[in-house]
Amino acid sequence: MRKTGRPFNETSLAKLYKSHKVTYRNTDTTWRMNRGRQVMVQSQRQDFARELLALLESGKPVIMQDETAMQIWTTLGKMWQPMGRSLPVKVNKTRYPGVTIFGAISNFMPPVFTSGTSTNARDYQRFLEKLREKVPPNITPVYVFDGAKAHTVDASMALLRSFATPMQLPPASSKLNGIEKVWAVVKQYFRRTNARITRIKEVSEE
Repeated sequence: MRKTGRPFNETSLAKLYKSHKVTYRNTDTTWRMNRGRQVMVQSQRQDFARELLALLESGKPVIMQDETAMQIWTTLGKMWQPMGRSLPVKVNKTRYPGVTIFGAISNFMPPVFTSGTSTNARDYQRFLEKLREKVPPNITPVYVFDGAKAHTVDASMALLRSFATPMQLPPASSKLNGIEKVWAVVKQYFRRTNARITRIKEVSEE
């Protein structure tokens, strides 16, 4: 880059990019849907939200499940891109030492957490077995989950149906899952305490 003699900082870099019609905005890391698909999924989300709200208001036992990865890799949330179009983002697939936390919250019992190496069927089914032990035998809760492959393989679904009624989220609808709020708090705690992977596993298993 040509030297101008002016201080090179975030502000001057922003001006330079904008002068070349490049803008700083969210990276497009989600899968893309055509317009018809977007309308259909939006309708599914609305129906799902109404059904879930009705279940909760009626006092029906509901479990909300998801998992989150800790200290594996970082994906850019924003980057400089040409105006009007998104650039493909290459994600580093090298798995540095990390852990996946499986969790479930509900309106009738304490949260349940386990840890694993990744979102694989074996670790997920181990989580389901622990969850089944915690659910009172006289209760068959509704179980809210997403369509991750580990969740929907035959063995996982058979184990789930042995103690709960499945209620799968529409595609790309994590905001409808109440446990998403929990992960923000969990990650903030471990970030603030600078916890090691072994400590994360210990806490998740407590």
